[in-house]
Amino acid sequence: MGFGMFFIVPLQAGRGVKVITRDNIASPTALCIKCNCRTRSHVLEVAQYEEYEELIEDELEEFQGRKKFVDEEKEQKFVIKYALVDEPIVMCHKCWVKKKDQLVAAMELNHGLWLENMSEHLLEAKKFLKDWKYYQLSKESRGELEVKVKQLKAALKEEYV
Repeated sequence: MGFGMFFIVPLQAGRGVKVITRDNIASPTALCIKCNCRTRSHVLEVAQYEEYEELIEDELEEFQGRKKFVDEEKEQKFVIKYALVDEPIVMCHKCWVKKKDQLVAAMELNHGLWLENMSEHLLEAKKFLKDWKYYQLSKESRGELEVKVKQLKAALKEEYV
């Protein structure tokens, strides 16, 4: 059963708690980072959960009396549960489309300028590519726009080498 990545977060008393992302379930709804409507349309950062164990107590039946002998050798049963630690960071589709349009317009306007003089526009190009990746626009873009993004990435790599 795959649960994604996990890491340890230190607590006040020095103990660690296992915090994971759960890729096998749908993201819970959260407030859009732009307009504060409740959504899960575009999950920009996944929710994080604390994993903990809970002891399952043997419950007595309705008419069952108290157990006379406690079986110490009986293996205790635990169930793994998850508590939401950090809500996901999400954006509604309406705000996401606006952001996509802004980034596409910036690409159309500045693509040639960025490629001609990358050293002068390095920070702008890096910010654009970072936003492009964060808002997961590469999944939606096709054709000429994707070619321009690849050209920009190649020019950026060439500038660093």
